[in-house]
Amino acid sequence: MYTRELRVATLAAQAAARLIRKNAGRVSGNDVREKGYNDLVTTTDEAAQAAIIRILIEAFPQYGILAEEATGGAPSGVPRWIIDPIDGTINFTHGLPPFTVSIALEVFRQVQVGVVLEIASGELFTAIRGQGAMRNGEPIQVSNRPRLAQSLIATGFPYKDFGTVDQYFKVLQHFLMESRGVRRFGAASMDLAYVACGLFEGFFETGLRAWDVAAGTLIVTEAGGRVSDLSGNTDMLESRQIVASNTWVHEEMLLLLTPLRRAL
Repeated sequence: MYTRELRVATLAAQAAARLIRKNAGRVSGNDVREKGYNDLVTTTDEAAQAAIIRILIEAFPQYGILAEEATGGAPSGVPRWIIDPIDGTINFTHGLPPFTVSIALEVFRQVQVGVVLEIASGELFTAIRGQGAMRNGEPIQVSNRPRLAQSLIATGFPYKDFGTVDQYFKVLQHFLMESRGVRRFGAASMDLAYVACGLFEGFFETGLRAWDVAAGTLIVTEAGGRVSDLSGNTDMLESRQIVASNTWVHEEMLLLLTPLRRAL
């Protein structure tokens, strides 16, 4: 089930990536506008999204769309594609990987298909619910490191809303002291994909939207990991907060994130 949806979503991501790759680091001022503070959209975002939607709708005209640059949604109960044409737009404008295409299919509020394609390298992460997760066609699984002290953690810095920045940096200090290190890539879908294949043991961030994480969360869970909000709840697509892990270190992460959770 959903193998055709995965194939078409992969083709759509690859088509968008070809378009995006040509323009990485070559974006002029006329090609960029600000939707909000530190929230950029480029003409390439819009063109890539249009290409993705065209391919998906041609194959599945009955499905709805939720996309970063044009949120249409779908009636309750209708499957919908959740699309981020460029996750990591600021990275893209500077020509600095990673930046990805992220496409998910949600059915009855549950993600069934996930595709994350890193554009510069062409590295492809995919999953179908109940069928495991893949990296370039090979099965992947999360790491088995059992403690935070042995772990490499990914995060995303606050860059739009600074109301909880003090609590965030307090939490970050604890993670720096309690883990082997913290990395910030600037593309949540890539952070999640790297948790799924065992390069990171965990990832946390707030302020995200469904299109940033929908595909990546399925890839993590299908690789054997755990995903929740900062309170441990599993319905996190609309909460704008996420914790992903190899399962082993999840409770340690939630404990360290308590000051940030209380501030939200």
